[in-house]
Amino acid sequence: MSDSTNGPASPSPTPRDAAAPFNAGDADIILRSADGVDFRAHKFLLSMSSPFFQNLFTLPQPPTSSPHTSLDESKDGISVLCLSEDEHAVEMMLRYCYPRTVCPAEPTLDKTEDVKLALVLISKYQLAGVQGIVVQRLKAGPTLPKALSIFLKAWLLDLREVVPIAARHTLRTALIFDEEHEELLSMPAIVLIRLTKYRKACADATSACVFYQPLGSNMRTDIPIWEIKPCTGTAKSLFDVPSPLFSQRFVCPSLEQYLRDAADDLKIFPSNWKYTSQDHFVSAIEKVSSRCNYCKSSGSVAPAITHLSRLLYKEVDKCLSEIERKMSFY
Repeated sequence: MSDSTNGPASPSPTPRDAAAPFNAGDADIILRSADGVDFRAHKFLLSMSSPFFQNLFTLPQPPTSSPHTSLDESKDGISVLCLSEDEHAVEMMLRYCYPRTVCPAEPTLDKTEDVKLALVLISKYQLAGVQGIVVQRLKAGPTLPKALSIFLKAWLLDLREVVPIAARHTLRTALIFDEEHEELLSMPAIVLIRLTKYRKACADATSACVFYQPLGSNMRTDIPIWEIKPCTGTAKSLFDVPSPLFSQRFVCPSLEQYLRDAADDLKIFPSNWKYTSQDHFVSAIEKVSSRCNYCKSSGSVAPAITHLSRLLYKEVDKCLSEIERKMSFY
């Protein structure tokens, strides 16, 4: 008896043309996606962006065709290159290869799966210039869900410029190893151990820098709020150990509590990302203002929190960079 699930193979989809700007009449190559979309492109631009395409277009083609590198087929007198990626992936790759005058909208990379796709394209098509775009996205963009999978994918693809930045991005969220991360099936256990140690080192260093040098020296000389004394709270020195040079510098206990809260938070999420967030500023200002009426009425809370947040961002970044300089995930 034959298996009813093993019917005839589905026919390939009838190719259709992509939308502008990848339907240019002066194109000299057609990239056909796996789901049958034809992107009319230009060999020169592809070769300038990708050594993969440069070699493909300049080296002699073998007499036997490969399903992913064949230039034997043609359409409208233009050679067709069949790729294994779908329409979304091919369009993403082309938008990175083309100048912004042609493709004003660069891929946004606001989804974890799109970042992982970009990493695959970087590796396969040798898009070295795109690495910097991904790195900047992970550094400065909003927190991505399942950030761990980005680190795992970058490691598996041996993208060593991306790996430490992706590791830092994981510091913004809880580190959970679960089956949602399919890359775990291919990861050596030692890499996960190193990532866990990296997180522990970051937590220890960043939480400690809040009340110790070098952040302390900056705080005690730069912030006008230290001069407010007394306030409705019990104004006291920020540090337990008095310093002859700064013995007259005082801090409102509400601001001291803000720093202690920051230290506690860094023990769990040792990232400086939150200190650039407007939501963080608003929440911190409201919390400190609610604790001290004098500081609230004096208008000193907002500039003090702003300055503290900038200092925290810089000092936490220094701590993380020092750890990453010494740390290897390979």
